Parts: sequence; structure tokens; C-alpha cells
Amino acid sequence: MLDEIAFCIFCFSVILYTSLLFIRFRSDKPFKLTLYNEIYEDWVKNRLEMSSEISTVQILRNVQVANSTLISALFILLGILIGFYNSAFLDTSPFFWIEGLERGFIKISVNIFVIMFCIINFILSIRSITRCSLLISGKPQNYAIGNMNGVDAAKKAFLSGKNHWMYGIRGLFFLIATLTWFLDSILFIVLTCLISGYLILFRDARRIEE
Repeated sequence: MLDEIAFCIFCFSVILYTSLLFIRFRSDKPFKLTLYNEIYEDWVKNRLEMSSEISTVQILRNVQVANSTLISALFILLGILIGFYNSAFLDTSPFFWIEGLERGFIKISVNIFVIMFCIINFILSIRSITRCSLLISGKPQNYAIGNMNGVDAAKKAFLSGKNHWMYGIRGLFFLIATLTWFLDSILFIVLTCLISGYLILFRDARRIEE
């Protein structure tokens, strides 16, 4: 029964965090991430005003390399978890008293889901950062179609890459918790609550006092 409670707490924590993050982005009231976004947009604008874009492209390339390293590590971890699927140490007792649905399978599935979430977001981050580097090197300030100009396109691409990178990193936070589920359900619950509380109260969903 403890595994079922831990699973419900984890799902509730993830839903609560994502809901608060969505509400904060939709709200007109300032919070930390909106401030960061304004700074990032200004960074792109300032970089476009520089005479040479080589240093900017190099910075973006470093971000791509970091994402690629994380993706490689996550694929290795994914292969290890898949290899453990039929191993004897996994719990074969029914999950939520459903015959054929084993607790070990749920633990593996939850971890694989979180890993895939991280991988997908890091890949999308590389895609957006690559687009941003190409736009910056292509002098986007000289182009515009309708209401969209090249500078806004470069800003949007950079923010998209930054956001996907952030989602991937947040996924790694929760992956730390889900991996401990193999060791102990209580430890899984404690880490889930601590990570969720940290992200909600001190990081992403915290409002800026006016």
C-alpha cells in the first residue's frame, strides 16, 4: 500500500508544480522566471548589436554540448533500466490490487517516462538553440515578414531553447526522487515532497515582492 501512496503523492506533486508554473506564466504579476525571460531577450538583442557574432555562437554551442552530454547520460540510464525489467529484484506484487499490473513494472515505467521527458526536452532545446545561432549569424535585424521580424524570431528561438532546457533540468530533479523508489518508498515520498517544495516555494513559482 505504501507504493501506491508514494505514486499518488508523486503524481499530485508534479501536477501541482506544473499547474502553478502555468498559472504564474499566465499571470500579469511578476515572478522570477518572467524577470529571467526579459533579461534573456535583452541578451539576444545586445548580442545582435555586436560587430561579431562568433562569441555568441560559441556560447550557444556550449549550451548544445551540455545538452548533448545530458542526453547521452540519460540514454545510458534508460538502457540500464530496460535491462533490469525482467530481473528478479523487482517487486512482482500487484499494484493497486490489479492482477497483472506489477509494482516493479510501474516503478520502471515511471522512471522511463521521466527519462524520456528529459531527453525530449533536451533535444528540443538543442533544436531551438541551433535555430537561434543560425538566426543570429544570418543578421536577422535585416528581415521582417508582417508583424514578425528577425530579431523577435531570434528572441523566441532562444527563449524556447531556454524553456525546454529548464523543463529537462526540472525533470532531472524529479528523476532523482523516482530512482530512490527502487530503494525505499518512504525515501521516495520524502524526496518528492522536498523537491516539489523547493521548486514551488524557492525557485520557479515564487512571486517577486513588489
